[in-house]
Amino acid sequence: MGRFWVKSEFLYQNSFCFWLAKLSGVMQEQFNGVVRDHDITWSQWLLINHLRQRVNSTPAQASDAIGVDRSAITRLADRLEAKKLVMRMREGLDRRSVSLYLTKQGLDLCEQVDTAAKQHQEKFLESLHSSEQRMLKQALQKMLRSGGVESHEDWRFG
Repeated sequence: MGRFWVKSEFLYQNSFCFWLAKLSGVMQEQFNGVVRDHDITWSQWLLINHLRQRVNSTPAQASDAIGVDRSAITRLADRLEAKKLVMRMREGLDRRSVSLYLTKQGLDLCEQVDTAAKQHQEKFLESLHSSEQRMLKQALQKMLRSGGVESHEDWRFG
């Protein structure tokens, strides 16, 4: 039996979304290998790094900041709380109002992982000249803006 092909007007291999997701997946997987000895993952590092910058954060704020859904934040916080890296505190009389805080162990871990995180990023950027790195950042910011995301205030690289 022969193969049959459907002619496509737009192949996934020509999609920037596909290649950006592929690059993101590769970078996250390799980061997970870098921090494996610290017993955290890329997603967990995002949350503890966010909390280090914010002092405290509601799960909704953390979700918006690091770009994961709210149920994922709950799971991340559960795992990090079990590792004593994050703690939850009820705010006021409303039992539903919870804030996440980084513990001393979480802060120490975040500081330890910073160097590895920076080296990991540099590994991917070293093939680009500094002017190409700036152009990449600018192009990504423009693309994000087209999607309704403003990154200018948050993205301090370069």
